[in-house]
Amino acid sequence: SRGLGDVYKRQLRRKLSDAINELPDKCRMVFKLSYLHDMKNKEIADILGVSLRTVEAHMYKALKFLRNRLGHLWFILLLFLLE
Repeated sequence: SRGLGDVYKRQLRRKLSDAINELPDKCRMVFKLSYLHDMKNKEIADILGVSLRTVEAHMYKALKFLRNRLGHLWFILLLFLLE
């Protein structure tokens, strides 16, 4: 049987997923490549055909948005879901 922790983790994943999907297209793409596919900023820049600085700007914007959107859940999500 599933424990309460599994339900909680599923809810956290859903909240994170919803928040990520609210990001502007380019920010979302950069964030997913970085965090979900574990790619370096330079690799992302090469794949998307943009400068490293553009990738860094998108990451900054994405992380700032997610921190604001998720509040205190942000650190929990990073610790448990993005390992």
